[in-house]
Amino acid sequence: MSHPSTIGADAGDLLQDVRTDPTAPIGAAICAPGGFGKTTLLGELSRAWAEAGIPVSTPRRPAADPEGSVLLVDDAHRLDDHRLAELLAIAERPDARLIVAYRPWPRPAPLARLAETLGRGRPAITLPALTPGQIRGVAPALTEFVGTLTRGVPRYVARLVPTLTGAEPPTRIPAAALAPFAPELDELGADLRTLLLAVEAGGSFDLTTALLGRAPHEVADLVAAAQATGLLTADGTLVPLARYAIAALGPIAQRVGVRQRLTELQMARGGPVLPLVRHLLPDIFPPSAPTSGPTAAVGFGGPAGAGLMPGFGASAGPASGTDMASAGPGLDGGAPRGSGPAFGASAGPRLSGDTQSGLGPTFGPPTGPGLSGDTQSGLGPTFGAPTGPGLSGDTQSGLGPTFGAPTGPGLSGDTQSGLGPTFGASAGLGLSGDTLGGLGPAFGASAGAGFGGDALAGLGPAFEAAAEEALRDDPALAARLFAAAAGAGRPAVARRALATALTGDLDQAARLADRTVATGSPAQRAEAAYVAAVAMAHGGQLDRAADLLRWAGAGPGAGFRAAALAATGAGAGASTGTGTGTGTGTGNGNGAGTGNGAGKGNGAVGEAESATDDGPPTLLHATANLMARGVRESVTGAPAAALSTLVQASSLLEPVGTGVLLPDSPAALAALVGLHSADLDIAEATLERAVRAGLGGPLLAPRHRLLQAWSRMLRGQLASAGRLVTEAAARGGRDRLFAAALRVGLARRDSDLVDLRAIWPDACQVLIGQPVDLFMLLPLGEMAVAAARLGERHRVAAHLADADRLLERLGDVPLWSAPLHWSRLHAAIFAEETAEAERHAAALDRARASGPYPAALAAAAQGWLAILTDRIDADQVEAAARGLAALGLGWDGARLAGQAAIRTTDRKAMTVLLDCARSLQGRPGSAESKESAEQLLSDREREVAALVLAGMTYKQVADRLFLSAKTVEHHIARIRQRLGCTDRREMLARLRELLADGPTAVDGAVA
Repeated sequence: MSHPSTIGADAGDLLQDVRTDPTAPIGAAICAPGGFGKTTLLGELSRAWAEAGIPVSTPRRPAADPEGSVLLVDDAHRLDDHRLAELLAIAERPDARLIVAYRPWPRPAPLARLAETLGRGRPAITLPALTPGQIRGVAPALTEFVGTLTRGVPRYVARLVPTLTGAEPPTRIPAAALAPFAPELDELGADLRTLLLAVEAGGSFDLTTALLGRAPHEVADLVAAAQATGLLTADGTLVPLARYAIAALGPIAQRVGVRQRLTELQMARGGPVLPLVRHLLPDIFPPSAPTSGPTAAVGFGGPAGAGLMPGFGASAGPASGTDMASAGPGLDGGAPRGSGPAFGASAGPRLSGDTQSGLGPTFGPPTGPGLSGDTQSGLGPTFGAPTGPGLSGDTQSGLGPTFGAPTGPGLSGDTQSGLGPTFGASAGLGLSGDTLGGLGPAFGASAGAGFGGDALAGLGPAFEAAAEEALRDDPALAARLFAAAAGAGRPAVARRALATALTGDLDQAARLADRTVATGSPAQRAEAAYVAAVAMAHGGQLDRAADLLRWAGAGPGAGFRAAALAATGAGAGASTGTGTGTGTGTGNGNGAGTGNGAGKGNGAVGEAESATDDGPPTLLHATANLMARGVRESVTGAPAAALSTLVQASSLLEPVGTGVLLPDSPAALAALVGLHSADLDIAEATLERAVRAGLGGPLLAPRHRLLQAWSRMLRGQLASAGRLVTEAAARGGRDRLFAAALRVGLARRDSDLVDLRAIWPDACQVLIGQPVDLFMLLPLGEMAVAAARLGERHRVAAHLADADRLLERLGDVPLWSAPLHWSRLHAAIFAEETAEAERHAAALDRARASGPYPAALAAAAQGWLAILTDRIDADQVEAAARGLAALGLGWDGARLAGQAAIRTTDRKAMTVLLDCARSLQGRPGSAESKESAEQLLSDREREVAALVLAGMTYKQVADRLFLSAKTVEHHIARIRQRLGCTDRREMLARLRELLADGPTAVDGAVA
């Protein structure tokens, strides 16, 4: 085999010495692992002597005159002691011309003595790996790719380079680059092959030692032997190209068997098993929806074999543990689960990846078996033996082929329940077929050892344990592992439902949980009931959630149930909760307990106090208790106490982060209390911490974003609020209601009646499907205002009646009732229902003493009543507006002052109130801005403004000024922009101020 013609400095010196004086005595030892070019160097030396007329002798081709020839010996590590002794005798002669090449292992004593003797005249020559700059025959953009994949081993470079035809890295490793490994792997002894499979699986030195049943020094010898082959690097990791070859060409039964045994050993020690198990999923349990295309199933994965002891150490080059990105020339990055790793951009030649989400290159040895099948779905060719048994089964539904063994004791079966292929094995089994299912065939064992149902059952506990490890950081992977465990006979459906819920897929989680509640074991039913309750809670069905949480027992579910009951005002009088216990996101919460409690018209309050104390004191259990207590305090005590309790609950749960499944977030409940009490700073800070911690995972991320948006909307930061609503991508019923109400509220605050009318039907549709509870009163209030603005109050009448009944049962608690009264006051103002507005203003006045926020709302309500009845007290309105702004509600304060300015007939009061409105909006008042109408507006704009202020329509203005109506609209838009006004009413008030003292522009019209 010819290798790239690049050798190290020592080898170059040797070659130069031979060419300078080919007749001189010479002795040298060349030591390097397989594939580093020892044979190539010997060939160069042989040609140099041949060109000088010096005969060359080898053990297989002795020269006619051995005494006058040069002796070149390759693979000296394979020679017996007798032959090595003969070479030693030759080396000791002063006129000897002897070059010996060998691998570092094995190193018998005679070979060591021979190397020592040859080293007296010239140090042993070692051959280095190629650098990317020394790699030839490929586009410049590929040299880094080739160097990383081959680690610069010349033999592997020579295999890979001819298969690369483009200018960019390929999306899969070419089959031709892997095929030459087949005979080399076949030549390995059983223990050495097992060692390499263990390294490929990521087994540590001690685990591999236990796997092999050998003493540590014997395993160290095997490591040295693997390194001598060139497959294993000096730092104990597999050369990436060799790793892919082992994964692709190794018998699947043996590969799975090694991983299974390593996993069993690791489980017995109580160690993590996820790194060992996750890579079995592509082989056995493919993703339910395989993707297609060039980057969908590259299979550039598998662990790199980082370990703890000699021969298994991590290196600064290849690494493992993450998926590879799907674009770019590098080998490092991340790819979505289930899409298959691909090569991605990288700043350097690091290699990192696994095959947990990819399906791996399905390559078989070309020496013997022929090629059959196709490469649909971008999964690469499948190689089968045309003269042996073929593929049986089908690839429908993406379940992959089933391999039968017609000439041996293979295992057959089916691929129901998404369990992927089952594997049979027989001597000489060939693989043929196609990859229509998106999976590609795996490989049967070659010695008759099948892999099927029994092996799957044996892997069940391992899949289950690995899923628990993945649950917090990668719930999607955990769901697949739990599915694999369930397919292997483990009772893991409830845990799969939990993991699926953590990914945000509540529909699938609810389906899995519902079936388990109906048919599962008691323990599974309790946990499934919890998952189903979470789905109900996120859908806004707190009453259903409370019913399901009763099944979840007296652990965390009892606390969450108490909070849900309090929020719905259910259980008047006394209530009892019993349960058998369950595990949730942390797997804790076992026990049983009952609780009775009575509250002020709400038995749920008493239940929150008594039933939540049962169960082990886990973080989740403590959080549930605090959440229940916080909700109880919100309906019975001071809002500050409730807010403090809920913030504590959120802080307590932050270390758990994404790995816990919650019916609602303590940060969300704290924010709701903060929004209802105008403690916006605390609400926003709590939400920001929850977002940073990933509290509740993808499931609760939209809720946190939407509540952040609500706070921004209350502050008048409308653009920022709109961006957050878009980012939230609400899915559940509860989140969709908040998102719809936010869009409605933003359109109303922007005075965008067209947009408000456009989004109103969808918002109504969302509201119809949501029952009333305390946690949806904010969106209900916003919808009530919009309904009045659009003249469709009947759309929200039933929900408002339910809200009245709920608040009455709870004693009309100011924290929850005051913001709704404030919204309904504005609805009454839009509807010009003065009596109704007075009723809600009176309710706010009764709540005045309960806190700063109700007091500010009560004062502002009086200002609005004054506007309605044209009894405007500028000082009172300004004080009320500034009171709202002091709580962070600058938009509401500015609107109150602006509307009072529009309605007042006192020009001095109008100026004061307009200045107040502008200052609350962050714009300068008239005292700071002395521009006149002549400075701000053109002559034509002043003409248009004067006529509009005189009460003319755009068409009438256009007729008077001989313009088109469109031109008038354009002038009005420019006027609004020049004056910095946010809505039409504010613009009109500003125009009245500007034109009040100036001359009339048209026919004596006045403002």
